[in-house]
Amino acid sequence: MQRIRFPSNTGFSLLLVLLISVLSFLPASVDAQTRYYAGYYFGDGYYGVSGDIYTISPSVSGANFVCQWINIIISYSRYYWIQVGYNKGFDTDYQLKFYVERNDANGYSIHWVADATPSAGTIYTYIIVGGIFNGKYGWDVSIREGIYIIYDDIFYTSPYATEDLQAFSESTTSKINIDGTHFSGLSYYTGRGFPLWYQHTAEADSPYYIIEISDYEFTAGGGG
Repeated sequence: MQRIRFPSNTGFSLLLVLLISVLSFLPASVDAQTRYYAGYYFGDGYYGVSGDIYTISPSVSGANFVCQWINIIISYSRYYWIQVGYNKGFDTDYQLKFYVERNDANGYSIHWVADATPSAGTIYTYIIVGGIFNGKYGWDVSIREGIYIIYDDIFYTSPYATEDLQAFSESTTSKINIDGTHFSGLSYYTGRGFPLWYQHTAEADSPYYIIEISDYEFTAGGGG
């Protein structure tokens, strides 16, 4: 299982890497399915990303899932990333769960947040910030509900780099209805603060669609 979005103009060699990675990480009980995405690329690399995501809880069945996340692309060519968001599907017993996921030179891993649970209809702020922690470059990943920090932990990747920022809704079947999807306050980290995104590229796979409100906010829907 992995979650990442590559630009649609990525070359054949990168698509081959994508296919190999999908087959490697999916559980044996799940086929290599088509993934459906709706969201934004920022189009530039910064060492931090933040975004508010409204929590939806659509019906999910079978070996499927729906998740919504923000993401730092460490390397497109090597298929490396770190992301945080929430998920509902076969891998969460069809309950909403927060997660942190990464893929780098050390391999793939997913961390399910045990001490906090997303509530449908609630907006959470997801944050990834790069820096030096315990004398080593890494990522501070946190989830907030309003002013309250409900999760915070440090993750390390090799390499420590960034090529792009992303914010996407993802599902494994077009039969999942993602109406109500809303991403807002998408920001990048300058080292001193989090300005709002000043550019974006939108992409949605049919039957899903995006309504572009601004560079830093969109809604999405469709499916089912």
